[in-house]
Amino acid sequence: MLDTNALLSISFALIANFASVVRIPPDSVPAGTADLQRLVVGSPRSPIDVHCVHRRATLFWIEDGAVIGYRSPGSFWAVQELEQLTNFHGVATLSTNEVLALAERTARG
Repeated sequence: MLDTNALLSISFALIANFASVVRIPPDSVPAGTADLQRLVVGSPRSPIDVHCVHRRATLFWIEDGAVIGYRSPGSFWAVQELEQLTNFHGVATLSTNEVLALAERTARG
């Protein structure tokens, strides 16, 4: 039998750690079920997969004890209308080396 409360406690700890490494704004990170608009525990793949949707519309996916996905509102992956793609044009704010350094810090975290 699956202890859902223990699974959720572990999930919120994983999300908090992920959010601190990736530097997600604290008001977009769920600390408990009261912060969620949607929660799914289990999937066809595994009974311990967790999918959380924060009230601010940030999404977190947990598989095999790790956060494997994150999406914030307004991100490229959340675009619903083709016209919104123009929001992602412009000059890059990070150099190639800065992107690699960020990826390395994130992976090490």
